[in-house]
Amino acid sequence: MRKISLDKLNQLFAEIASKNSLYIPVDTAAGAKYEKYDGTQTMSEALNTTRSAKDFFFPQTENLVDFKIEGKNIEIKEAVGDDNIIIFGMNADEVVAKKQEGYNPKSYYDSNETIKQAVNRIYKGINGCAFNEIANSLQNSDPYMVLADFDSYRAAQKRSSELYNDKYTWLRMSLQNIAGAGIFSADRAVNDYARDIWGIR
Repeated sequence: MRKISLDKLNQLFAEIASKNSLYIPVDTAAGAKYEKYDGTQTMSEALNTTRSAKDFFFPQTENLVDFKIEGKNIEIKEAVGDDNIIIFGMNADEVVAKKQEGYNPKSYYDSNETIKQAVNRIYKGINGCAFNEIANSLQNSDPYMVLADFDSYRAAQKRSSELYNDKYTWLRMSLQNIAGAGIFSADRAVNDYARDIWGIR
């Protein structure tokens, strides 16, 4: 896989924009939005925290996982109910606040013995394979804030295990998720596209 350094990203954008219309995500007071690239913008860092690269770079051509009812995004959580989903980690606002205050993953490593043991285990390796690059990234940059979400993940995993041991509750939650996930089906999405976008009936 070929890679490009961040300092050459604008050069790549300029080359693409010279032959095509290029839209990139740009930070504004109202949040990240798409603007036509003219050589003066800086790409939004929200790319790493809130949406996938595909969602950012192809917003005009495909968006099959973002459903709206009366202008509101419908998440799985809203479809199945708070009692039937387990969510961990920071939300987007908390991520932004953490970045603004100066996120320091090393402080989590130094102060949390469980995190330290987990990262050190990555250094030691698994089945003869060490992953020093991953361990170094977690300690020194942690762009996806894995260490900040670690305790929340452990709590969610503990709750998941407890719920799994309660067969009735686990089956009820499973059925609620199956029933509530219908809104995300490909058939429904294609029908909506045909009716609302392509004008096919």
